[in-house]
Amino acid sequence: MNHLFKGKENLRKIFTLILLISTLFLVSCGKSPENQIVKDVNINSSLEDGDVYVSFSSVFKIGAVSMTSIQLPIVDPRDSSIKYGEISFKPTLEPGHNEIGFKFNLTASSEVQGGYGTLPNGEDLPISGFGTTDIIELKIDKINSKLYLAFGKNHTLLGFAVVIKEFDVVGDAIPGANIFLGFDIKGVQGMAGLFSSQEEMQSGLGFFLDLSSVVSNDIINDIIDKKPITPEAFAQMQENVAMESITRMTVGEQEPLFNDVNASKRNLKKLNKAFKKLGKRKVNYARRD
Repeated sequence: MNHLFKGKENLRKIFTLILLISTLFLVSCGKSPENQIVKDVNINSSLEDGDVYVSFSSVFKIGAVSMTSIQLPIVDPRDSSIKYGEISFKPTLEPGHNEIGFKFNLTASSEVQGGYGTLPNGEDLPISGFGTTDIIELKIDKINSKLYLAFGKNHTLLGFAVVIKEFDVVGDAIPGANIFLGFDIKGVQGMAGLFSSQEEMQSGLGFFLDLSSVVSNDIINDIIDKKPITPEAFAQMQENVAMESITRMTVGEQEPLFNDVNASKRNLKKLNKAFKKLGKRKVNYARRD
């Protein structure tokens, strides 16, 4: 009975905080520059057969272009027969708005050997706080792309970068510039943007986010240490991180986890000009050799 009462009290707290956040979100939505790219974010975690999975979806806008619908497996870079999940890209009904979604096995992918992570154009990732051997790189089968997983002291990072054929025009306009804008939407912090190069087939879209809103450091440590995770412990973790995320959204943090990178007015102006050249068209993913 006490457990039931405690559960009702926690639900009441959550609903109260959600009401506060809804007000804050409605007031602030659309004011910050990241809304030029990221429109919505949804992320959750699940425990399946003892393994932790992360599911993610986001709606974003990149000029007026539409992404070609595609669904591909996330695989080990050394052995494409080993699959860790699946990723999809597709346009929405609203012009220029596209959706990415993926689900992958966090537990299994954590066993891949880490290294020094780079963008497909060879540049450093637009993140800090991780060592030179902390970045796990997976690949998305058949297309020139990477999926990143990094375990830090206080945060776990997830990201992807995909080369888009038509984005060569961005590389011509802003060669070698990696422009990323930080976002904080519904308790999920991250950054999204574009990387570019003067070389063909080395420009594209990048997306990075913090997983602390759905997976705690304790669970991450259990994954790294190969400790079994019980359904009860996982359910309690989900409740705890949800409360922490809602509290953070309500109270706010002193500093964001992700800051804008190379997002000067001049660069953004050049970027917008490059996308105007693309116009309303479907873009294609650069295929692997």
